[in-house]
Amino acid sequence: LLSKARLLFLAAHPNKFSENILAEMRGYSDTEGQSPFWEGLGRHFFSVDYETADQQVSQGKSFIAELMPRHPIYVNLLPEAAQACIGNTHKTTLAARKILESEGFRYTGYIDIFDGGPLLETPIENIRAVRESALYSVKISDNKTVEDAQKWLIANNQFTTYRCGLSALSFASPTEVYLTAELAHSLE
Repeated sequence: LLSKARLLFLAAHPNKFSENILAEMRGYSDTEGQSPFWEGLGRHFFSVDYETADQQVSQGKSFIAELMPRHPIYVNLLPEAAQACIGNTHKTTLAARKILESEGFRYTGYIDIFDGGPLLETPIENIRAVRESALYSVKISDNKTVEDAQKWLIANNQFTTYRCGLSALSFASPTEVYLTAELAHSLE
């Protein structure tokens, strides 16, 4: 739901984002939480283990970019374990990757320099949620029965107070929907 809500935010505010949207997928790590890619490359430039580096990366990746070599890295010079995981997605990130691919994101062949995870990309207008989103006027009514059992992702389209939820809807017309007062209040 969070992934879809973010995509609907892009649909509401495409001018606030670049033409191409990038998504870094977490790279492979083993059952011990170690990244063969980090061990084969990153550890040579940083004197910390993968877990410590991963925690530092959550604060921002600029420190990695500043310390990594500026020249191409030859894959065939990396250990086989590091080579084998290039472009592979961590098992806990596979569901997120599938969501993004179903929305139009594609693997670019580029990887994250930190853990070797794949970089997905798409032009903003190719994202299904952006293409298929629609703007409706809202009518408040607690008396309308839901005519459409399908769940819809709905949002208030505000930039600074964006709210998004999932609900069945009743359509007042091709350009209007009914929302209950409670749902309208929740969405602001």
